Amino acid sequence: MKNGTRAKRNPKLRKINQSEKAFLDAAEVVFGEKGYSGTSMRAVAEKAKANLGAISYYFGSKEMLVKKVLERSLKPANEERLQKLRAYREASQSQAPDFMLLLRAYIEPFFTIHKVKPIFDKMVLRIIHDPAPQVQRLFGEYFDEPSALFIELARKCNPELSDQEAYWRLTSISGVMSQVLVSREEVDRVTQGKLTFQDEDQGFELVLRSLYNLYMAPPDNLDKVPE
Repeated sequence: MKNGTRAKRNPKLRKINQSEKAFLDAAEVVFGEKGYSGTSMRAVAEKAKANLGAISYYFGSKEMLVKKVLERSLKPANEERLQKLRAYREASQSQAPDFMLLLRAYIEPFFTIHKVKPIFDKMVLRIIHDPAPQVQRLFGEYFDEPSALFIELARKCNPELSDQEAYWRLTSISGVMSQVLVSREEVDRVTQGKLTFQDEDQGFELVLRSLYNLYMAPPDNLDKVPE
């Protein structure tokens, strides 16, 4: 029986689930404001309007708390893209995958998180570069395998690219993803709102097309850079 069904039949369990959700919601905000290293369990408890003992009871440590915060949103998105990427790898034994479909499988699940819960973007941007090994290990659990699969398949889509050119094009895709998904207010800010987005879904499609064109363009001869 799933936890949601059990909770409906058990008021005590429902109260526990609601308390955990309140702590996770509060943790997203505090981690987004202060980063991982600057966040304390006490600050999260205060944000959730609860006592420190309660949050320690549910999560035990700050590392477990951030793990549960990330897991709540990243796990379903990651499972979705891994399922698609593994299917594309199986099919790529006979022919190269369509790079647009590959891009969509790799990026779209996280764009969906952004639409549903933009506050999660702010938190990820704040903590993803935290040097704490426990934080880097957690992000590695969600990003390493799908990223490795994506790179493997992308190389089959444009096999004429040299290793150097593939590296820089894929690095550019990674940078654009980070900017678009979690830190895209800069253009709006520096132009004082003259350049801003209107339709997020349309914008996402434009980004996909741009990334497709970037990666699938014919190889450049990097050994003959114009002087």
